[in-house]
Amino acid sequence: MKTSYALRSPALLGLLAVAISAGLLLSGCSGQSTGQSTGQSTGQSTSQSANPSQNSITVAKSTQESGASALDTASPASSATGHPLVSLDQARAAVLKTSAGRADAISVFQGPDGMTGVVTSSPGGAGKQIVWLSPHAELLFPSAAIDMHGHDLTSDEMVTQSVFISPTQLADRVVNRGFVVGKSGPVVTAFMDPNCIWCHHFYEDVMPKVKDGKLRVRFVMVGILKPDTSPTRAAAIMTAKNPAAALDYDETHFDKKAEEGGIKPDTNAPAAITQEIAKSGADMAAAGPVSTPSILVCDKATGKIVYNHGAPPAQQLIDTAGTVGHPICSKTN
Repeated sequence: MKTSYALRSPALLGLLAVAISAGLLLSGCSGQSTGQSTGQSTGQSTSQSANPSQNSITVAKSTQESGASALDTASPASSATGHPLVSLDQARAAVLKTSAGRADAISVFQGPDGMTGVVTSSPGGAGKQIVWLSPHAELLFPSAAIDMHGHDLTSDEMVTQSVFISPTQLADRVVNRGFVVGKSGPVVTAFMDPNCIWCHHFYEDVMPKVKDGKLRVRFVMVGILKPDTSPTRAAAIMTAKNPAAALDYDETHFDKKAEEGGIKPDTNAPAAITQEIAKSGADMAAAGPVSTPSILVCDKATGKIVYNHGAPPAQQLIDTAGTVGHPICSKTN
């Protein structure tokens, strides 16, 4: 008789269903930087917009006491590495079962160490996500796959499998948006919500470095945290004669207890401004977990652009930021 760890408890099934349909992705400035980056890693982020607890691996084993796994509906094909590749039918059965029908598998691909990667879809939930299945579809891992070098393989596959757009594609979309503060140094791009307390901490951390001429920052305003005031405060900053001064006012008058910026919302901003703010938020979502602040930076060691879901410390940006990788890292207007 096989040992059974089947998730029979409705409560456990419900938890896993939420995990898969929500994608286990941290969103908003509701915590801190996720510490995840897309592209070559610039190092681990320590400040988060949605508290970084790196998602621990969740395991669901579907083997039943009566014998073979209920998911063994077909013999898995053999991959080039000799490991079995779970079929799409098996993946669908696993995802449907462990998510209590809230998510479905739409494609599979060869994953690391014999696992099969699965692109899932959860209409009304977090959209497309990636989960991992063990070689015989008995274990499902709805979390980040980190290799022994600390690299997030799940984030890479999010781009490879077209779940998210790449950092380059994101930079292409926002290269002409926002405003640049600073007179010298590489340009990093920060997505900022005026009501985000972690954006506020980032601003306090980075601006002394900007004033010292070690770094420049392109601020791209979004309005995602508080629907009633985030978009209108972002609009107030963008419609100001001096957006940099308006952002500085918002941050220097930030109410930490209420987690609200200090600038007065602009409810009569031109449609072009409000549409740009909304589009920047949508582009963030297209590029990965939505957390503010998030940073685009050209890694001078690799010459590649990286998208950090969360803000690395300012000194780390100075140490790693370069100007090669995308025009956004040197463009100042």
